[in-house]
Amino acid sequence: MIAPTWRFKPADSSQFLPILQLYRDCGQAMSVQGFHNWGDFYPTETQIRFDINNNNLYQLFDENQALISVAVLDELAPDAYQNIHWIYPDLRPFYLHRLAVAPQYWANGIGKIMVERIEHEALQLGGEVLRLDALQINTQLLRFYERQGYQQNEQLVWHGTAWPNPFLCFEKKLSLSLC
Repeated sequence: MIAPTWRFKPADSSQFLPILQLYRDCGQAMSVQGFHNWGDFYPTETQIRFDINNNNLYQLFDENQALISVAVLDELAPDAYQNIHWIYPDLRPFYLHRLAVAPQYWANGIGKIMVERIEHEALQLGGEVLRLDALQINTQLLRFYERQGYQQNEQLVWHGTAWPNPFLCFEKKLSLSLC
């Protein structure tokens, strides 16, 4: 579980460079594993600043106040989701984007902690379902989301020419038992 000295909070502009570095570090580590969907091209500096300025980018700091994870939570469905047939079409959706864990913390449960905090935040904001997509060829990531209770709806989205592989859509109905 999350240590009492860890902090989860929205990012502010003073954290831009550490957040950018965390994303770039993740992109490099993912590239070594054969996943080239992040790098110097994604997320863009403009996207990160937009997320910070709109209070949608959340951070998790460890007991030493080191930034160890970030994620975006908002109500903005990507254009690629327009034709997706969701499992819970009538529930108020929130969207999880750009979840990143500092590579030195991979496989230590930090992703699970961050997803739980994001789910709790979505509930606090009135969300009823959380939606996301994950790179279809990253089977480890797909299993991660399934272990967190996310359901695949077997639909694929493409996010443009920078990503030659499709992404698989997931969603999870949120409940107060998550709190």
